[in-house]
This record gives sequence, C-alpha cells and structure tokens, in this order.
Amino acid sequence: MSSSWWTRCVVCVSCVCIALFMVYPTVRGLDLEKTHYPFRQKMNLGLDLQGGLYLVLGVNMPQVYRSVLERQVKGFLHRVEEKKFGKASFALQGVEADPHARVTYTGSRDDVVALLKKEYITLRLVQEAGGMITVGLSQQNRDDLAERTVGQSIEVIRNRIDEFGVSEPSITSQGRDRVVVELPGVREVDRAKDLIGRTARLEFRLVDDSVKTLEPFIKDCAAKRPKQEAFSVFVQGMRECLGTHVPENLEVVFDRDTVSRHAYLVAKDLVITGDELSDAQVQFDPESRRPLVSFTLNPHGARAFEELTGKNIGKRLAIVLDAVVHSAPVIQTKIPGGRGQITLGGLDGEQAMKEAKDLAIVLRAGALPAQLDFLEQRVVGPSLGQDSIARGAFASVVGSALVILFVAIYYKLSGLIAAVSLILNVLFVLACMVAFEATLTLPGIAGIALTVGIAVDSNVVIYERIREEIRSGRGPRAAIESGFQKAFHTIFDANVTNAIAALVLMLYGTGPIKGFAITLLIGIVTTLFTAVFVCRVLFDYYLHVLESRGQRHISI
Repeated sequence: MSSSWWTRCVVCVSCVCIALFMVYPTVRGLDLEKTHYPFRQKMNLGLDLQGGLYLVLGVNMPQVYRSVLERQVKGFLHRVEEKKFGKASFALQGVEADPHARVTYTGSRDDVVALLKKEYITLRLVQEAGGMITVGLSQQNRDDLAERTVGQSIEVIRNRIDEFGVSEPSITSQGRDRVVVELPGVREVDRAKDLIGRTARLEFRLVDDSVKTLEPFIKDCAAKRPKQEAFSVFVQGMRECLGTHVPENLEVVFDRDTVSRHAYLVAKDLVITGDELSDAQVQFDPESRRPLVSFTLNPHGARAFEELTGKNIGKRLAIVLDAVVHSAPVIQTKIPGGRGQITLGGLDGEQAMKEAKDLAIVLRAGALPAQLDFLEQRVVGPSLGQDSIARGAFASVVGSALVILFVAIYYKLSGLIAAVSLILNVLFVLACMVAFEATLTLPGIAGIALTVGIAVDSNVVIYERIREEIRSGRGPRAAIESGFQKAFHTIFDANVTNAIAALVLMLYGTGPIKGFAITLLIGIVTTLFTAVFVCRVLFDYYLHVLESRGQRHISI
C-alpha cells in the first residue's frame, strides 16, 4: 500500500470518528448540561419535529403612519412660525392607511407651500384652499416606513427571544406588514406571547398634583366602569369620559393595581424615554426581598435625568411603561449617574421573579417601533413532533435500504462498497448540521433521503465507467483509476447544477423550503467527498486484498 493511500485512509477514519463524536449526543438523547461530554452542541430540531409555538403577528402600520405624520407636521408648523410666515395649526383626518393633516395658516400661501416642497419632501400636498392646505405622507415614505418598521420589529423580537433562551427561533417577514415567529420547544405560550408583543415603551413623566378639580370627575368616571373590566378598555373609557376636563398639556395614566387603579396627571412633554436606556437587570429589594428591575441610562440620558431631578425636588416622577405607571416616587434630591429602579407592586413569589426577568429582557432589547397584533397562533405538541420524526425516519430508512439493496444486488461486492459510502454520507450530513447549528425539519429529513439518491447516482456513474474500461480489456487497477478519473467531471457538473438550484431555494425560500435546501446543499458537498474520496479509498483496499490473493477480477 502506498503512502498516499495511508494518508487518505487516515483522513477518512478521522472524519468518521469526528462525525460519530458530534452525532452521538443527538442519537442517544443525552442532556449535555448534566453530563461531562466534552462536545456541547446537539442537533437543533425544527418546530415540526419537537413541537413549539407558531405565531403570525400584524404590524399596526396605520398607527405608525399617523404618529409619523403628526411628528412631521408639528416640525413643519414650527418652521412656519420660525420663518415668520404666520401662525399655524393642524388637525389629523383621512383614512387609517393614508392619514392626512389639515394645516391652517395666516401667512402667504406661496411661502408656506414653497417651504413644504423644499424642506419636507416626505410630505405630499393633497389639497389647498384659502388659508389651508392638506398634507399626507408620500407613497415612497409610507413604503420606507413599512419596510423599516417590520425590520426593526423583527430585530427587537429576535433580541428578546435570544435572551429568553429559545434555540434556533425563526423570525421572518411575510408580505408588507406581517411577522412570522416560530419558537421550537416553547411550552410557556402565554409568557412567550407577552414577551414578544409587549411594546416596552419606557417614559419618565413629572406628576402634576396641583390640579385638584379633576379628582371628582375621575371618581365619577371610575364608578361608571365595570369592576372586572380589562385594563386597556378601562383606560380608553376613562379618557373618553374625562374628555375636555383634562388640560391640553397633561395626560391621565393609571397604575397597575387592579383594585384601586389610581390615576395620575402627568406632563405630556417627554424629557427622558427608554431610548436612553443602556442596561436593565433584576435585583432584590434589601428590605422586602422582592425582585425589582434596576436600570442604567446612557451618558446623555443620565445628564437629562440629573437635570430633571435637580429642578423638580419635592415633586413626584412617574415611571411609565406602556402607558402604565409602575411607580411614582417623590424626588428627594438630585440623582446623578442615571440609575433608577422599577418596582413590581402587587406581585409575589415566582410570578414576580418571572415578571422582573421578562421586563428586564424587553427593556434591554428595546421597544417595538409599533404595536403588534396576534393574527394567528398554532401550538404544535411534542407528541405530534415525535410522530413526525418516527414517520420521517422510517420513510428515510426504508428508502435508503431499498437503494442499498439494489446496488448490492446489481454491482455485487462493489455495491457493498457503495453502500458503506452511502451510510457514511448520511453520517457526515448529520455531523455538518450539528457543526453549523442548522435546524433539522421534516423537509430536511426528505433532503437527507434525496441526498442518498444523489449519492448513489454518483456511484452508478463511476461503476459504469469502470465496467466500460474492463470491457475494453484493461486490468482492475487501471480500470478503477480510469473510471474514477473520467467520471469525476460528470459527477462534479451534476452536483454543481443541483447546488445552484438548492442555493436559489435557500435564498428565496422560507420556512420548510429553506430547511430542505440547506440539508440538500450539505448533502451535495458530502456526496462529492464520499463518492470520489471515501469510495476510492475503499476500492484501493479492495484491490490490495485481491492482489495479495493473486486474483485478477473485481466483483462489479
């Protein structure tokens, strides 16, 4: 045996040992956290194999459009007055998908329209009349907003899910305003939904305790509300009931206590928001030993927080999260460093700890740019996933066994060599999926079965070339050498065309199609390795055995 054969043999054996080492924990179902196994990665199973949660969420784009339009129109009005083109005001109107703002002004029409077209290209002029223009968002602006909002939502959800500890989540966009979330292995459905859908908009608002005339109206409105009413419905009803009684510069918000639902009058102006947050961690109150969330602001937020607390000593500062007051402590002194705490009043034990952890996650991950509505939900049970594994594995084993049986009968002893390379091919595919942390899905199992078919096709091409060389009068070694050499280009070209098709499926496909394409791509690479490299090593050993026995014919 030549030194090159021994080198190739060592490479093959090493690859097989590494593959077995990587696949062993998955095959045996080991809990790697409780064992001393040195390799810490198992194969990730998709939603259809291990069960989990499937969600379709709708992004509330009308809300985004109205918010952006209102902000941009306010900036436009400020520029109108800054340019001394006269006083201006606006009112929102129009359909939800394309909101408009009616702007009234007292200055020159030409000056106002020229300013709009020059500095606010994202706004379009819809209509104009004497002393009034109607503006809306341009189509390009709405398209950009939709794309950016969905992209930001996916990024925020991904950050939250990563901290939640879900292995290989799938978070993708669907259409213009939908997000599809697949969470394999998740059992706490309600907690996961709350974590994903929570807007997590953190605000610091000064409480105005000087307006005492509102207290009777607040009590009367609260008395009219049903006692078991949902909190969001209660807040909406209270705001409609209070109506014009609330001053324009103030807003009514409520705490999370379901019994008292205490009302706070807070300033509308935002000095500090959650955008200034740099970190949030779960800690414990040293006195009550209850969990709370401590937060740290970035340098800009810390300076603003220090200035805010320094100017308003003796006043209350409400910490508002998603329009709910979590606490409203009295400012005792200027607070430097930008550090604070959010208490979880009314919660105890394990529930308080979960709430604190989830709150810290959503604060660290950032606020969602828009409200998300749950449009569809499917929970796949683990028993259904196990049944999919069993059926898929059974189909793959039967298909592979039939292929191996065929090559063993048709090509005799050489067919058994092909069968060994096919088995090693499947082993290498599984090992690569573990190494790349790819997720195995039910279509992925179909991809593995197809890989076996592609691999045996490569063996057939090689074997037919060898048989042709033997018929032309060549000896076994020369026939094998020539057969592998001449078949290589055909095999390579065929696998490249398959790889191009798989790449297209991977780049443009979603969900199951993408899982199938990834498995197929890995299978194409391993097929080239086993059919050309491993199979050749086995044939060389077979020839060595024949020559040592003085035989001159191979079984093919």
